[in-house]
Amino acid sequence: MLKIVIIIAVGIAQISFFVSSQTDANLEVNNQRYCFRFTWPGPQFDADGPIMNATCTDLLNGVSGIPCHHPLAVTNNSNVPDTRAIWEEHKNDPTRIACRLTRGDVCVKYTYYFNQAVQNISYFCTKVNIEDVGAATSGCYTELRNGREIEVCICESRPGQPPCNDATKKIPHAVGLFVAGFVIVLQQWAPI
Repeated sequence: MLKIVIIIAVGIAQISFFVSSQTDANLEVNNQRYCFRFTWPGPQFDADGPIMNATCTDLLNGVSGIPCHHPLAVTNNSNVPDTRAIWEEHKNDPTRIACRLTRGDVCVKYTYYFNQAVQNISYFCTKVNIEDVGAATSGCYTELRNGREIEVCICESRPGQPPCNDATKKIPHAVGLFVAGFVIVLQQWAPI
């Protein structure tokens, strides 16, 4: 039986500095590895609704064990976010929608399904450990929990490339193949 532990690091110091030119800023972005960091709250929310003032606490409504990270990204057509378009829009200021990948961290796309339909997705940087195996750096893992399917896809971005936050499904989808229960240690990012 496999257990995955996802650890979200908090308290990471943010260092602000002024870049002397756009070229210097682009060089900095090109030398870094990023993961997307945001939550798509699901197809039931759109840009016209009150979601833009909501916090992760509001969205989760007391449910624990589901990651949520600001900013909240909504779509106008109930489809999952187009991460390529999001990266193109923010690649010159990636910290608005991404976290910098540090040693030992991986990019995670955490998708929550109900009745085979995507309910919400959170993207973030973290460490993932599979019990009795060790640190995970790639692949997708699924679990059925209380009638809902959870999929965690893990990857590592390359310097200067768009964030990956997804992976090719290397592990076949089968109930019981993955964890009997996710053990997730989450410490919520402070709302932005």
